[in-house]
Amino acid sequence: MEVGRLNALTLNFLVSKFRGYYIESSLDAPPSLASREWGFLFFDDSGMRRHKSFFSRGELVDYVRAMVPRHVYHSAAYYERPGAPTMKEKLWQGSDLIFDLDADHLRNAPKSYSEMLELVKKETIKLLGFLLSDFGFSESRMSVVFSGGRGYHIHVRDPRVFSFGSDERREIVDYLAGRGLAMDRFIHMAPMEYQ
Repeated sequence: MEVGRLNALTLNFLVSKFRGYYIESSLDAPPSLASREWGFLFFDDSGMRRHKSFFSRGELVDYVRAMVPRHVYHSAAYYERPGAPTMKEKLWQGSDLIFDLDADHLRNAPKSYSEMLELVKKETIKLLGFLLSDFGFSESRMSVVFSGGRGYHIHVRDPRVFSFGSDERREIVDYLAGRGLAMDRFIHMAPMEYQ
């Protein structure tokens, strides 16, 4: 349901519940929060308000508790000037490596919601294994978050990947997906013997 279609009582109830949550929650922030752009959606349905930046977790928490947004977003990228009004002025410095696994995008995804979530959980664990063993990323530099209904996001916050461009990131995905892998170079069929 769109926020604009909610009646005043429902809207007040939702804002009250969100405010209570924000006051009670610790509201963890990502590493290097001062280098990230922040965006918010509010209950007044005025659209995304972005190009915000905060110098400390306390400043971010104060803003969230005072403004009571319905959605809070931060960039995967790090900027020299994250609050600048244009992308060019922000001065990109690097970016986390993020994997977005959605249950309904998996091949042969089950129809049942609980089965879809179970499948995407297994795929997330499998991907974590690849990232730890094949790429040598440390668990302490990764975080896994539930994406709000359909799956998980894996954030790799390893300085070795910050400067990777789209080509390098695509190579990682191609490796994980096995794209371009010539299976006939790895699997050899022995000739059948007849008796």
